[in-house]
Amino acid sequence: KGNRLNEIQKRDELNRDKIIDKDVTFLERTATELNELLNLPEGKKLNIDDVLSPDEFAKKYGEAERDTDALFDRKTNTIALNRKVMVNKNAVGAGTHELLHFIFF
Repeated sequence: KGNRLNEIQKRDELNRDKIIDKDVTFLERTATELNELLNLPEGKKLNIDDVLSPDEFAKKYGEAERDTDALFDRKTNTIALNRKVMVNKNAVGAGTHELLHFIFF
């Protein structure tokens, strides 16, 4: 039973990772389209930072953000995605939520 449970958990994680991949692709495409549509100058354009590990995320955005799934950095107009945390928390849509901060900012 233990092996079967491990197999199911691994498959579930892979499925969540695929869903997060689609979310990231949507955000990257939307950022490109918004930047072009709004004709935003450098420094005002929306950026997507897809960070693969909590350690890397903590180095870039501070130790307090290590377990954060996503955030919007207003100073750089960057949506930062903490990929591993998003998968572990099943935080589908976290990046899209951060997109709203850019739109309403």
